[in-house]
Amino acid sequence: MAEQLKEAYPRNHNREAKVRQILQQLRDIGLIEFTSPGIYKRLWVKGDINEV
Repeated sequence: MAEQLKEAYPRNHNREAKVRQILQQLRDIGLIEFTSPGIYKRLWVKGDINEV
């Protein structure tokens, strides 16, 4: 995924930090859970995202 982000946003030098920030925001609003380093669990069922 890092290579895809680099190709999509070549001038952005903070890609990894932004991904971490978004993952933390998703965790904070209860959409994902960090289960172990680098492992995340989705906490919603596809189609239920509007109910959050």
